[in-house]
Amino acid sequence: QNETLQLELARLARTDSLTDLANRRHFTELVEKELSRSQRYGGELSLLMVDIDYFKRFNDQHGHLAGDQVIQMVARILQQQSRGIDMVARYGGEEFVLVLPETLPHEAKIMAERVSRAIRTTPLILSSGEELRVTVSVGIHAGIPAQGASWEPLVSAADAAMYIAKRSGRDRVVVAAAPKDTEVALSAI
Repeated sequence: QNETLQLELARLARTDSLTDLANRRHFTELVEKELSRSQRYGGELSLLMVDIDYFKRFNDQHGHLAGDQVIQMVARILQQQSRGIDMVARYGGEEFVLVLPETLPHEAKIMAERVSRAIRTTPLILSSGEELRVTVSVGIHAGIPAQGASWEPLVSAADAAMYIAKRSGRDRVVVAAAPKDTEVALSAI
């Protein structure tokens, strides 16, 4: 019985209580392992940062319970659209991160567009009967991670791309491409 309780406590420490996805702490553990594996074997690693558009408006107009429903719906769709080897985590607030091992940049773009479309086309029906439409802004970092690189710059590049998507109208995907120098170039898709 103690062993079962310890396992449940360990699961709770790794899981976001609202979405049942990996929480940020567990994400950092998993992405470090995946980054190390990609660097060791030279595999592609893509990372998607997904942010719910106008989330504050949902909370202000419909209440925090509706906001929770929006977060849960997006989490469910992200999980449904992911492959078994992908990792989906709630990064914070209305932000999610997807780690896509062995995923080429064009495949990451296809995945991001598929996720965005699935969220956009899935209505959320509130208990009042009102139908809400949700969109997301997605930033992508994709490629072969440099030897010795840490996961933080990958997340920062995807996050910066996601903010470009927000500033350029929301409900879109932006790719962060790292050229040979250290500056990150951003391009809207």
